[in-house]
Amino acid sequence: MEFTILFLAVAVVMAAAWWGTRTFALALFAVTLLASIATYLHHASDVLKLSF
Repeated sequence: MEFTILFLAVAVVMAAAWWGTRTFALALFAVTLLASIATYLHHASDVLKLSF
């Protein structure tokens, strides 16, 4: 679910870059980048429960 939201956020950023102002697009890009990094760190810190 969160990856779908991130994908849609990137699509909104691309639309803002196409039709909006540069400042608005960069601000949305910064927010989306921070959300992507936070999602990555959340999943990268999960402990893998492996059983062999």
